[in-house]
Amino acid sequence: MRIAVLLENDKVKDRDELLSAHGVSFYIESMGRKMIFDFGPDARFLENARMMNIPLEEVDLAFLSHGHQDHAGGIPAFLKVNSKAPIYAHPKAMDKHYSRQENGIMKDIITPEEVSGSSRFILVEGITRLDAHLTLISQITGEEMMPPGNETLYMREGEEYLRDDFRHEHNLLLEEEGKLFLIIGCGHRGVVNLVETVKKIKGRYPDHVIGGFHIKKPSKIHPDETFVPRLGEKLKETGIQYHTCHCTGQKMYRKLQETMGAQVDYLVTGEDLTL
Repeated sequence: MRIAVLLENDKVKDRDELLSAHGVSFYIESMGRKMIFDFGPDARFLENARMMNIPLEEVDLAFLSHGHQDHAGGIPAFLKVNSKAPIYAHPKAMDKHYSRQENGIMKDIITPEEVSGSSRFILVEGITRLDAHLTLISQITGEEMMPPGNETLYMREGEEYLRDDFRHEHNLLLEEEGKLFLIIGCGHRGVVNLVETVKKIKGRYPDHVIGGFHIKKPSKIHPDETFVPRLGEKLKETGIQYHTCHCTGQKMYRKLQETMGAQVDYLVTGEDLTL
């Protein structure tokens, strides 16, 4: 499987021409198909794809992990360059979502309104097996080691702001040549719960997990300095190889690495892996 990082918060050191931003976008090639998972906050992932010689007009399938602007903001740009790929998303990814700022203001982080109702979207929920190799998972069980930073994220129902329950979060399970790859956006439902859900579905853990763990600021709400080391211990026990990025942050990645060693690495804009 090939996975290229079209956009992430940072970039590889020898590619100054590439653009970075708070967000994530992955290009995936597997089993003869070309896919994109998330779109970053705006059109910058398109420019990076051009410089990385990745033809996004040839993408066959697209996936939106959840309805936050740093993952969904680039969808209008993608629709302009690609005329064929359906975009799989959860029905609630189009709902109104907010980030509570330190001054109490609710910042709008919704999926761009201009794409709402587009015929290119295929809305699914629960556990959706697309074919023999692709499964979308939004039905996540377990509440273990939920990211503390979730407490700043809200959804809106009518005039009321409610804590985001992240039902709108999709995760892509990809099977290739006997290996399982779990592609995630931010892991708001907790990466421990995600891999345990895969184990319940498939009878074993995935071989690789790719994506963010939403622990960039684990002490923002609760000053628990033990959270990341404890998470590292739990992840290490699974034997999975983790490739993290974005909302994990470089600082918390280094803390994970203290516990997990080579079992975790960090992906940035411009990296192109064969797994």
